[in-house]
Amino acid sequence: YAGAGKAKLIGNDVVDEVLRSFGLPRFVTFDELGVNDNPLLSDHKLYFARDDGSVGHTAWGPSTAALNSKYGIARPDAPGLFVGVYEEEDADTKYVRSDATALVVLRNPDATAAPAVLAAA
Repeated sequence: YAGAGKAKLIGNDVVDEVLRSFGLPRFVTFDELGVNDNPLLSDHKLYFARDDGSVGHTAWGPSTAALNSKYGIARPDAPGLFVGVYEEEDADTKYVRSDATALVVLRNPDATAAPAVLAAA
């Protein structure tokens, strides 16, 4: 809230208490960075989503690294998230390769909300 020309910030504990009073889950801060260190989510929005699986799911497909013939994994067994360690001709060097193939599926957008956060001056 704003008062006497200064904005006062409220803490996550206050937000958690208000959410809990309405039977909602606690506030979670998500600050992951994407490509070129750009935030994946806006700092000026709160994202609400149900945590009961009704919103959607993540579909995992076989990763390209898992299908690499050097690992000997058959396509039906290939995981969507894969991390493998291997060595080439130089036995002193180990390489780590990771790969993922995933698609986020939003089945019920009505079960989510992303209101903008407005700051009063």
